[in-house]
Amino acid sequence: MVGTHDMVEAWRRVDALRQAVQPMPIGLLSGYQFEPAEVARRRLAFALVKPCATSDLLEQLSIALRLPSITTDQDALARSYLRELEGGDYEALGALCTADVIYNLPLAPSPMPHLVVGRAAFCEFARNTFQRFMRPSFEVLNVRSLPSGALVRYQGSWTDKAGVRKTLQGAIILRFAGDKIQEIGVRTDLSEIS
Repeated sequence: MVGTHDMVEAWRRVDALRQAVQPMPIGLLSGYQFEPAEVARRRLAFALVKPCATSDLLEQLSIALRLPSITTDQDALARSYLRELEGGDYEALGALCTADVIYNLPLAPSPMPHLVVGRAAFCEFARNTFQRFMRPSFEVLNVRSLPSGALVRYQGSWTDKAGVRKTLQGAIILRFAGDKIQEIGVRTDLSEIS
């Protein structure tokens, strides 16, 4: 839909692209609103309106590209990651990761870093973080395959310093190296955390 504000022309271009590359699935990421019936009629794999979360786009790509299902071992590793955070066992959490694990945080105001590198630094960071987010709990909503990894959507909850229980949905993007987690990316709306 780039290069025109005429929706008839824009849809004509989408149709031409779909015809040219079929049977490859086509997804749409647009600043324009569109009707679900229009997306279905055009036989698009997905359609998202900008801005959208990276995790939403990755999930739709995973479905559209028909990536292989996540293995039982990878699913268990992803769930173990959240279980160890819940239990506060940071040594066991570190044991799930490679020695050079990279932890990418969602964009956050200072003094929060944007990147933590190495198992020891990651475990220390997790320990310090969950002193503020007490009694964490994670309900796994789904685990989807990504190339060399997984996208884990969850509903998280914690007790704040005032004793109030808070909840927030989020996603974790994991990259695996063998049977370990090599990189972690957290995607959540930090403006919801007060």
